[in-house]
Amino acid sequence: MAKGILILAAAYDCIIMKVMSFRNPIEQLQPNCAVVSTKRHGEILIGCPPEIIKWFLGRGRPIPSLIVMPRDFLIDNTLNVEPEFPVYGNFFLQKRKATIIGTGEQLRRIRTVLRESFFGPKEAEAGKREREFLRSRREDGKALRLEDLVNLLPFSRDQKSVEINGVTIRTTAVGCFEIWEQGRLLGEVDTTGFSLPTHPPYLFKEKPLRPPAFGVSFVGAGTGFNPFRRTTSFVLWIDGRGILVDPVMDPWAELNKLGIEDLDVPSVLLTHCHADHDAGMIRAVLHQRRIRVMTSHVVFESFLRKARALAGCDIREYLDFVEINPGDTLEVGNASILVSSAFHSIPTIRFEVVFRDRRSKRRMRIAYSADTCLDRTKIETMYQRGVIDKKRLNELLYFGLDADLLIHEAGREAIHTPVEEFRHLPERVRKRLILVHTGDDRGDLEGLRVAQEGETVELISSSRSPLDKAKLIAVNSIFKEMDREILSRVAERSVLIPFRAGQKIVSQGEEGDRFYVITLGKAKVVDDDSIKAVLGKGDYFGEISLLSGKPRNATVQAISNGSALALDRNTFLDLVRKDPTVNKRLQDVLRVRPVVSQLTFLKGLSSDQLARLSIRFITCKRRKGDRVVEEGEKGDAFFVIASGEAAVRVTGRQGRKRIVAKLGPGDVFGEMALLRNIPRTATVEITSDSAELLQLKEKDFHALMELIPSLNFYLNRISSERLRKHRRRNQ
Repeated sequence: MAKGILILAAAYDCIIMKVMSFRNPIEQLQPNCAVVSTKRHGEILIGCPPEIIKWFLGRGRPIPSLIVMPRDFLIDNTLNVEPEFPVYGNFFLQKRKATIIGTGEQLRRIRTVLRESFFGPKEAEAGKREREFLRSRREDGKALRLEDLVNLLPFSRDQKSVEINGVTIRTTAVGCFEIWEQGRLLGEVDTTGFSLPTHPPYLFKEKPLRPPAFGVSFVGAGTGFNPFRRTTSFVLWIDGRGILVDPVMDPWAELNKLGIEDLDVPSVLLTHCHADHDAGMIRAVLHQRRIRVMTSHVVFESFLRKARALAGCDIREYLDFVEINPGDTLEVGNASILVSSAFHSIPTIRFEVVFRDRRSKRRMRIAYSADTCLDRTKIETMYQRGVIDKKRLNELLYFGLDADLLIHEAGREAIHTPVEEFRHLPERVRKRLILVHTGDDRGDLEGLRVAQEGETVELISSSRSPLDKAKLIAVNSIFKEMDREILSRVAERSVLIPFRAGQKIVSQGEEGDRFYVITLGKAKVVDDDSIKAVLGKGDYFGEISLLSGKPRNATVQAISNGSALALDRNTFLDLVRKDPTVNKRLQDVLRVRPVVSQLTFLKGLSSDQLARLSIRFITCKRRKGDRVVEEGEKGDAFFVIASGEAAVRVTGRQGRKRIVAKLGPGDVFGEMALLRNIPRTATVEITSDSAELLQLKEKDFHALMELIPSLNFYLNRISSERLRKHRRRNQ
């Protein structure tokens, strides 16, 4: 039977090859990559997004060995290039070297990434002999070099082209390529138009997760080679607050799909720097709010080097680093996180968490192996050769066996754990064991429990303590820093309103009678059948109708089950009258938010983050000929053009002023002087009859940069590009 299947498969392949010879040689796989079919090299991959090899493996197609880098390594603060697994897939699965083609600068960055991920950081001495023992070697027994894995082939400077065995890849413009074979043009690919695959913002599980006091929620449980499962990642819950371990790509979207509010997950823990564990880190960090990153010093520095190579800048300033080295214990609420070293090819941390339940006075343990090689034969061989001592031998063989929940990887490849090892464990341990980092072959996992995506394992349930209304209201940007007595009175007069998925909480055109703050779940703002915003925990709505006395201007419909705190009209208006700060903030939001919400570079910010911006922005009107900023003066404000146009003028070497750029609605200026503490590098003059500007004072600008990493990163990238152009002009 198996032989017959093979014959049919071979015949099918022949049919496919014949069809391929007549089809368009260019195939768009995703919005950010394409393949070009050639006779001599098979498929050439243009663009190299994370997890792209899963696309090929899931369809039974070979992973292309020829890969052309796109123009942008990063799109919208999200990683667009991941070279590691295409290299690994070619070398370990297809037994051949990959060739990566790009500019000299791109290949320098790729080399940095591959060195960090394959060989690990140079400064990591602890555990070095273990890692050298585990790493793959060449047939002659010598250590693998980067050159054994991959060819890095730059475009020639003069012709801007690469020729390989009759196939020529020619650059026609930055990020634009022609592919020729034997003198015939196969097609053109423009990577400047690449975009990210999108996730609708309203994808949220109908029943939101109520986080346990202690437990885990699995986001993914596969390997970087498993095409049918997300790569391994989970949320560790401590006191109802989440720590996202090894974030998957677009982690916040994935959490939303599972009904997890990203506000409930303020921290990330990174175990090591392989792409199937750190590819989502840049997106996790460059978020609409600041997060804590927990890991060891060695892993953190390695991640920073990779991130600098991929993002083109140092992202250290966008996060709060919590250092936990092997041997350290970190206290988090009612839990202690004990960190140690895993047995892996690069520095990797694993951990045990001890939770002290105040209600039952019990202690519960969760242990996570991270990527490791629990192979008794290899470990005992290391001990016999003197690579490790007796203490380390026991640490590797008996880690987590006494835990109430042992989460262990089962990657099977040479640097991972063979499944057979788990069958030798005592039955009491196997009952508490959940496997992650598994392949797609379930046959050898029979009788063992494998983590399911979206599954929550609750060791200690959340306490059903009364809802802290005052705390929930105070988190909101409008009521932040409100007098505690007033806040308590407001909380007492609020009522908790439950809602169901699909329910209209308020309807467009009806009279406003309440103000709402969402406490659980998601809702969408709909205006004439168009979704204007998605609201989540801490966001509010209903204020416009109450303040203006006009009917509701939009419908708010529940995406999931949930609840909201509601204030009746009289309580809300009384609060606005008695607290001038709340009144001013609401008026600022009403005036500025409609403009701010239309700005492209602010897309993705939550409703409350847009409100924070609106509160700080000042609107100002300008006329034609007004000079908003002057070249050479000290910068004291940042500007966004809401309407109208302006010209950017600089002084040349001969003292003549010339226009170097034109600005319109949505464009920004003034950021460079504030971010880099330098004088204004240009004059910006209004050229339309009138213009409306949003102005942010220096103090407020820096406060927002601290609060919103994604905005900070965006403006820093703009500033860097403008500064480069400014310096070129002055050379």
